[in-house]
Amino acid sequence: MSNSKKKDSFILQAGILAFAGIIVRIIGLLYNRPLVAIIGDEGNGYYNSAYYAYSIILLISSYSIPSAVSKVIAQRLATKEYRNAHRIFCCAFIYVLVVGGIASLFVFFGAGLLVKMDSAVLPLKVLAPTIFFSGILGVLRGYFQAHKTMVQTSVSQILEQLVNAGVSIGMAYVMVNMAADQNTGAPFSPVENRVMTALQSVIDPELGIDIVNLGLIYDVHVNKQCLCVITMTLTTMGCPVSSMLSQQIIEQTLAVKGVNSCKIDLVWQPQWNQDMMTRYAKIALGIHS
Repeated sequence: MSNSKKKDSFILQAGILAFAGIIVRIIGLLYNRPLVAIIGDEGNGYYNSAYYAYSIILLISSYSIPSAVSKVIAQRLATKEYRNAHRIFCCAFIYVLVVGGIASLFVFFGAGLLVKMDSAVLPLKVLAPTIFFSGILGVLRGYFQAHKTMVQTSVSQILEQLVNAGVSIGMAYVMVNMAADQNTGAPFSPVENRVMTALQSVIDPELGIDIVNLGLIYDVHVNKQCLCVITMTLTTMGCPVSSMLSQQIIEQTLAVKGVNSCKIDLVWQPQWNQDMMTRYAKIALGIHS
């Protein structure tokens, strides 16, 4: 009977952990799309570059902490060495505080050394403090796992993912708006930001890059009548795909909530040049400047 109860308990705890894992993955899938929609392909490239460096440092500083703590403490609990189990917990906690703190400071102040792109430095600095907290969470999860309960681990994983989603989307929205203010001198409205995001789906068939990253969009303005006026240019005056691009621009703009009609104002001054392209577009086209 005792073995049967242990087996049932094991199955229950494993089920809780598996269910939490499914929820975590669903949350990840749900928040990834709006995040990419806000930061765009270029921003996503910078984020991935920062995350690659971040994941390496995180792996070095806190690899297998939960399983190691769980195994060692469980061995002490099995032999009723409760005081030694507590000592191991304290030592592990001090270890992650020291190592996690050093790793976080290294990533924060050495971000420029870890990533090659300047625009990836800030995302890496934002991620740096999480290395410190990941180690702490790892020790706590291992401690509860040693006591044969997965509820705390499961709840913490779900909460961690929810906070991650909220902070990621919120900070992305704030920082994109800050960048827009710096670049244009006047902030875009939420509707205008959505139009700019939608226009990233319009690809120049000759260059294979979207018109936003190519620097073809000079301004977007949506008035009180929900008329969207797009001031833009083309790479050349005799661009053979201008009519096709105009049609796609109108279709994408009208699909944005808050826009009822669209007008394209095609201008030739200032004249477009390669310096108007984003770093992402230059890299994609093999232009080094």
